[in-house]
Amino acid sequence: MSDTVATLRLRADSAGYRLGERDVDGFADDRELTLPQRRRVARWATRYGEPSVEQRALLDRPVAQASSASREAAALASAWRSPLVTHLTTAQLALARVPGSHPELTGRDYPLTLGEVATLAGCTDRRIRHWHDLSLLPARRDRNEQKWFGPGAVIRAMWLAQANQHTISTLGSLADERGLAPLLAAFGEILHDVASRSVPLRLDMEHLADEMQAVSVRLVVG
Repeated sequence: MSDTVATLRLRADSAGYRLGERDVDGFADDRELTLPQRRRVARWATRYGEPSVEQRALLDRPVAQASSASREAAALASAWRSPLVTHLTTAQLALARVPGSHPELTGRDYPLTLGEVATLAGCTDRRIRHWHDLSLLPARRDRNEQKWFGPGAVIRAMWLAQANQHTISTLGSLADERGLAPLLAAFGEILHDVASRSVPLRLDMEHLADEMQAVSVRLVVG
């Protein structure tokens, strides 16, 4: 799906719609569309044809949840630019892009519950809850305090599920602003050491190390 959302409009003959410059016959559900666009097509299917079971489910979803889901769908392109994507398998990326392709989550789409994220990541609900408590997994809460997770959280969860405990503990410390300054200072020192032994990307590493140390100083000084 392109980062730019194409304009969606009903065709004059009411037998399909136009997506940008492309003509589409009929009103079949298309997962490449954003959630608001899919709901719009579902309404057209109801008015001018026969909506699918999945389209009926889309229209039956609570408006508040659908609003949250549309924001997460819009964030999908941004999540896909995460460097963590390069550390996931093709199968994991496919599930992150289309959660409903998992056999236990048929028909589901973003936003997802904590349990659904655990299913996609292949880990327990307890681990997802722990990572969220460490501020490693972003989530939105609805009026009933229900947590809803977007694609960025799923990508992170998939990566965290294969990371070792030391890495997760370090990331949890980084997410805690109170301990961030000394960690950045230490990372900067270590990265300078690594840069001195590495020819590829040496200048980039040194620049990043300097930035880390500068930020650590600003955090202390205020």
